[in-house]
Amino acid sequence: MSAFSADERELLARIAELFAVVDPMPDAVRRSAQDAAVVLRPTRTWRRLELLRDTMMSARERRLGFGPGGLDVRIRRVGGDLVAVRGLVERGVSVWVRWPGGAGRSLVDDRGRFDLADVPAGPVCLAVTGKAAGMALTPWFVC
Repeated sequence: MSAFSADERELLARIAELFAVVDPMPDAVRRSAQDAAVVLRPTRTWRRLELLRDTMMSARERRLGFGPGGLDVRIRRVGGDLVAVRGLVERGVSVWVRWPGGAGRSLVDDRGRFDLADVPAGPVCLAVTGKAAGMALTPWFVC
């Protein structure tokens, strides 16, 4: 089931074709993204968090929502090829941000906030771990 109508999916496919022609993904980036997908594959012990919303808040900030379970993420370009990843999730868990070649962990405060600075822009995946959440994983996306 898709959140997009057939017309929207067709438009997105045409836009993707246009980008493939006018601004193709460099082979090294494509290989890194493919390698990253191999680094962390969901297993039966992982619960998948689906993308529920993806909103551009400004030219520098993007907001994403994942569920079930409620993971609210804000990604803000902080300069060069770095982004800050902040958000809200249930208390008592840790949030990992993974990217090709690395990962960073943020503890979640008593209000459910997490914050990771200096994350390389590019493909990332978020993992939520802890007793309350078990283990949950977002799909890979580009920030």
